[in-house]
Amino acid sequence: MVAGSIRDFYNTTFRKLIRRHLATEGPSFPDDFKLLHDLTESERAQMQTLIDNLRLSFRQEFKRLHFEYNQTRNDLGQIKRRIADAESLSEDAVVKADRQRKKEVDDEIDSLGEQVGALEQTISNDQVAIVNKEKQLDELRKKLKASAQDLEKDALTEALSRRLRDYITLYKERKKEALAKQIHKGLKMLMHKKGFVHDVKVHIIGGDIEIELYNKRGDVILKEGLSKGEQQLYATALLYGLVEESDFDFPIFIDSPMQKFDDQHAENIVRHFYPKIADQVILFPLINKEMSAREYEMLLPNVARSYLIVNQDADQSSFEEVAPDALFSHYSKLYHNAN
Repeated sequence: MVAGSIRDFYNTTFRKLIRRHLATEGPSFPDDFKLLHDLTESERAQMQTLIDNLRLSFRQEFKRLHFEYNQTRNDLGQIKRRIADAESLSEDAVVKADRQRKKEVDDEIDSLGEQVGALEQTISNDQVAIVNKEKQLDELRKKLKASAQDLEKDALTEALSRRLRDYITLYKERKKEALAKQIHKGLKMLMHKKGFVHDVKVHIIGGDIEIELYNKRGDVILKEGLSKGEQQLYATALLYGLVEESDFDFPIFIDSPMQKFDDQHAENIVRHFYPKIADQVILFPLINKEMSAREYEMLLPNVARSYLIVNQDADQSSFEEVAPDALFSHYSKLYHNAN
């Protein structure tokens, strides 16, 4: 019995020592304690490793934070002492006076710097002005040297200018008289009302040309009162006069010819106007509406080429060249037979 009691005592003591120095802290279980759910050795080892890591990491983090806290508190104490020292110095009269004097000196330096900048800008402007004045002085010297020659040239230039102005005025007068005669000639050639327009006058007002028509009584014929055919005759005569008085040979394009003319006027246009108005005249008539077959026969000896505009479809047309003597017959074949 004594030996068994001694063995139990040592067993209990060893368990307490092992639990105190080697085992992790945790609850003590009675000897007859049975686990309902236990971990495997591998799972228990992983769990123990996690617990040890957490305990060690927390201890290290706590030590680090404690160290930083002490260091920050020391730094804060030093800053407070410096602030207190600075505040005590700011109250010192000598320091205040020095600070005020420094501010005044700094302000004076800034003011002097601005004055220096302004003076430098003034100097730069004056230098530029001096260079410009020297250039002007050189130009004046040159002008003074050439003044005698310039006076002679100015006199000659003025004389030539007067002669040129007189020539231009005379030229304009002759041109407007010639234009008036050509317009009158065209009207007499084209209109079957002989003497309806007795005189034509052309006035040049600035850059505009005003043309007036007069009857035998000397009254102005209002162009607005002319019939549509007479207005077209007037426009044709005006074109005739401009072409005759122009120094340029250019082609004439006429759209909708003889649209407003009666038979007699149309014959005058075909016989006397189109063959002589220019070396090249391009007409755009609607066949049988703006030019009849009889009128075309009168014009045919002067026709070099003729074309028909043929409709290909709703969105396209093309030019078809036709022999001049077959224009009307080909037109009838295309459109009248199609109908």
